[in-house]
Amino acid sequence: MNVKGATVYLPVEFQERLVTFYQNLFSNTPDIFLEDGLIIIELPNLNLYLIEKN
Repeated sequence: MNVKGATVYLPVEFQERLVTFYQNLFSNTPDIFLEDGLIIIELPNLNLYLIEKN
């Protein structure tokens, strides 16, 4: 089986802190979007969706 990519959804709190964390974590800043209680981080072969816990 050859996996080309993955999508992960995680409930989170403190979204503003997480945006800063992920921007600092990656030396090459990925595309990070904050829209309507959803953080979208696009990485090679991975889309990470951080959903507002409430």
